Amino acid sequence: MKWHYTEGKLHVDVDGTKHQFTLEDIIKQSSAYRERRNKTIITFIVSSLLVMGLQLMGAGIPKDQNLYFYIGYFLTPCVLGGIIATIVSIYIRVTKKEGSELDTMFQNNPS
Repeated sequence: MKWHYTEGKLHVDVDGTKHQFTLEDIIKQSSAYRERRNKTIITFIVSSLLVMGLQLMGAGIPKDQNLYFYIGYFLTPCVLGGIIATIVSIYIRVTKKEGSELDTMFQNNPS
């Protein structure tokens, strides 16, 4: 596989087959990744705050407990938020699988 970049286009030659990709397409794919990452971060924050709110609403803050109890008490919503964000991230990645031709070429021909 050979490739070069000229005049805003990426030219890729794979086994004698020539392909061209515009810079706009490559930027669009990069922004889609950034969008997915931002959705995952927002999901983590919202779900952590939601679980923390439900936890505090239901039980309040316990008194006269060990330090390790409080660490676990306030860390549990973050762990649950992380699990929820991971599941949502995987779901977004699987459902919006826009396999670009450029990505598949580079994955199939790593040289």
